[in-house]
Amino acid sequence: MASAPAAGDQSQRFRRPGEPGRAAAGPDVVIGEGAAIVLVPADELLDGRPYTPGTARLLTRFLASPEYTRLAAAG
Repeated sequence: MASAPAAGDQSQRFRRPGEPGRAAAGPDVVIGEGAAIVLVPADELLDGRPYTPGTARLLTRFLASPEYTRLAAAG
């Protein structure tokens, strides 16, 4: 298992829209003890996963937004 980068080490930071590099994948995400994270493609977000009502509304609004459309087009 890869170790987490040292504090302040920016070499492993995630790509931001418009930045060169690659997008993060599941193994790239380092999280704290006992937590779990799953990176889900946008077209699978609302496929019946158990979200709170507020989370479902927020995801639905964001996926329909011009900002998401712009980010998705940027790759």
